[in-house]
Amino acid sequence: MGMVYPVLLLLVVLALLTPSAEAWGRNGHSLTGRVAMQLVSETTKAALAKILPEVNGDISQVSSWADEVKSTPRFRYTAPLHYSDAHDDPPFSCSYIFARDCPDGNCVIAAIRNFTEILVKYQENGYKEPEPAPVAEQHRGRTLLQAAGWDRIKQLVVDLKLVPAATDSEGSDDAEVSLVVGSEGLHVQRRRRRRRRRPSRPTPPTRPPGGNPRQPSPPPRTPGTPPNTPPGSPPGEHAYSPAEALKFLVHLVQDVHQPLHLSGKLRGGNDAPVLFAGKHMNLHGLWDYAMLERAISQDYKGSEVYLTQVLLAKRQVEWREEADTWATCPMPKTPLAIAPPVGGSQSPLDGGGASSAGTSLKPLDKIMCPEFWAFGIDQLNCGNVWQGYQDGDLSGEYYERNLPVVLKSVTMGGVRLAALLEAIFNPNE
Repeated sequence: MGMVYPVLLLLVVLALLTPSAEAWGRNGHSLTGRVAMQLVSETTKAALAKILPEVNGDISQVSSWADEVKSTPRFRYTAPLHYSDAHDDPPFSCSYIFARDCPDGNCVIAAIRNFTEILVKYQENGYKEPEPAPVAEQHRGRTLLQAAGWDRIKQLVVDLKLVPAATDSEGSDDAEVSLVVGSEGLHVQRRRRRRRRRPSRPTPPTRPPGGNPRQPSPPPRTPGTPPNTPPGSPPGEHAYSPAEALKFLVHLVQDVHQPLHLSGKLRGGNDAPVLFAGKHMNLHGLWDYAMLERAISQDYKGSEVYLTQVLLAKRQVEWREEADTWATCPMPKTPLAIAPPVGGSQSPLDGGGASSAGTSLKPLDKIMCPEFWAFGIDQLNCGNVWQGYQDGDLSGEYYERNLPVVLKSVTMGGVRLAALLEAIFNPNE
């Protein structure tokens, strides 16, 4: 028995020292939050401080909260909200399509819209805590035909080239798609999407690289989830508080800018073993934390604060031309006219562009387009992530080629997060 306690202590220490394969890792999430905090207005900072008084509104300090709670009983169902598997074929073909890759709304894209809507209502209600919705209402969706106009949403998605126009046997373009939106967020009902659990350590590949990721075996429902509970929706006994919604939103905007959170190949790189600086890990972990941690340690004085200032300077100089477009959504090709949503509430999806009569968009409509963000970030899976990942130790040419991509993606996430928070909490500016 004398050896038991030292062995247990050693195991605990090793567990604490082993990094986990969470999106961007703590450094990436914190950096994105730091960039955003430097870009938001004092009005927005004051609103953030009301919601997160324990950290005086500093979202960089809560950026990893959503990863920390997703294994707890209350938030176990939120694990699939951190990613959205594109059913494409990197590095040969990359094309994130929302209706195909998030068919039941149980993904990071729909979750960003859901948590944004919660915070918009909170701001419009004068920062008063919302009354808990009845259990029956928490699981009752409204069709987008009622909420914002099916024709308008359909045209918006097609115009943004997020999903190709489809036709059924009679020539209409409904194509068996049923969209509903409620307190649980956006649901696209066509087929059930696959779910994946991400291990914290590399696991052997379940199939050879290049295997078809489009035919996954559907895993069982998350243990403890009632059979009639909509995927991704909160348990009936509680709803999200504004603080929870904000923490989730901050984290998930960061997640969607990590390209492997939009890849279905080899479980988002978790089943793709790689060698980096002599250490065995998986490709997901390499992009989550390993490259960024090495850069901070070797090139940026071990300081997140210093790297944040470097990234902000790059945004102003090196990336200035493209950075001006990061927080702008593309406009639809055709004007969209539709009656106001039922009940008078504005859907986050509503309003894709100015009409021919000159109707202006709300700030939120101009900058919140996570489907468009995902389409762009997914291109990195073809151009960068999966190119040469099996070529020996990746701490050389692969690292030098892709570190700038990691840094730019972190900065892009911070810029878009700041713009989104401004649109929510400072909509009149």
